[in-house]
Amino acid sequence: VYMDMELKTGDDEATRRVFERATSLRLSSKKMKFFFSRFLEYARECGDAALVSHVKEKARAFVESAAASAE
Repeated sequence: VYMDMELKTGDDEATRRVFERATSLRLSSKKMKFFFSRFLEYARECGDAALVSHVKEKARAFVESAAASAE
């Protein structure tokens, strides 16, 4: 809900901070998939290629750490 509110305000810095905090949490893979997909969608809408690659790298790191902890 808070993410949606930040998206509606249009403040890019605040929105990015919320997405960064949400994707830094240790939640279930289902919830993290939701957060990463929303963050990636937001990055693509902004048209910032650097942010898109940052989100993809952060998601890749999450998947690797989850796979390593599962072993």
